[in-house]
Amino acid sequence: MILNRIAYWVFIFTIIVVLLNDCFGQNDIGYLNSYSSPDGYYTVSLPQGWKVDGFECNGITARDNSNQARGISFLNRLHEGVFMLPSGVSPESYLENYMAQDFSLEGNDVSEMKLISYEDPYFYNNKDILSLLNEASLAGILYSTKAMRCSFIINGIPAEGSFVVRTKDLLGYGTQIDGLFGIYAPADQFNADVPQLLESFNSVQFNPSYRNICIPPIGGCDGWNCNDDNCCSHQCDEHGNCNA
Repeated sequence: MILNRIAYWVFIFTIIVVLLNDCFGQNDIGYLNSYSSPDGYYTVSLPQGWKVDGFECNGITARDNSNQARGISFLNRLHEGVFMLPSGVSPESYLENYMAQDFSLEGNDVSEMKLISYEDPYFYNNKDILSLLNEASLAGILYSTKAMRCSFIINGIPAEGSFVVRTKDLLGYGTQIDGLFGIYAPADQFNADVPQLLESFNSVQFNPSYRNICIPPIGGCDGWNCNDDNCCSHQCDEHGNCNA
């Protein structure tokens, strides 16, 4: 009798564990390891087996080598010069009409990029992203920044992502993509993967020299964003400071 009751409760416990796993999903990302670029211009924490690509002033991307439908994007200054998009392209229009081609790199086939909903600005837990979303357009240049949840297909795998897209309209001359920041994962694993994807996303750090040369400070300052002065009139020193 006692053995039968023990076997019964073991069976019930096993069923509960299986049901919980089905409800909450499996997180396949794993632990994060710090990675620094050979030239030292950025650091990022990534799961083992991920590949990171650095594009200097255009930022970085990173993806899971075992599943191309999982990764992060931290890009800026896309579609400049002769690669500008038509004037009047909004963040929503870029996402649905142009973003798939920007993601179709290194043999990836991305299609059916569709807007699902707008994302809560606090979703990313990132003060710089929050500042971008709350910032007003500068005089003479029309910026538009939106946080969006989307679905798409990558190499035949249904995926879901959350991206912040910042467009810059050059008053009739064309549209540049000033920022493309976000995370993505297989659609059936996205919610479970979000915490660690955001941990990797928010770990991206650029050294002061990179930031000062490539990324103008938020708010349109014509100077440099140094550690001790976010609108320095001259380039920061080798320690990232404005004032010696």
